Amino acid sequence: MADENKVYLSPGPHVSSRRTTQSVMLFVIIALLPLCICGVVVFGMQALVTLIVSVASAVIFEMLFQKLTKQTVRINIDVLHNRIYLGADILDRKLFFVSGADIDRE
Repeated sequence: MADENKVYLSPGPHVSSRRTTQSVMLFVIIALLPLCICGVVVFGMQALVTLIVSVASAVIFEMLFQKLTKQTVRINIDVLHNRIYLGADILDRKLFFVSGADIDRE
């Protein structure tokens, strides 16, 4: 009888599954790989350099931040997902500085 008037709150999502956020992000990275390959074929080696600089700068700065804040150094797959997505988004533009390097692409 005591539990009758209590309200239980829990964070979402309320659907349980074996999939974790990390596994979903990995699936998204795998799904972005054909886009990255197509971008390199269409836009050339500059697109590959943009992707590499984008991902490498994110990983390096994430590691540096974790060392500076005395955390355990581990690469989060969310960082890779976001930078691959950013790198794929700017393949056809001259926004190389956005990906982490200050190099003129002209």
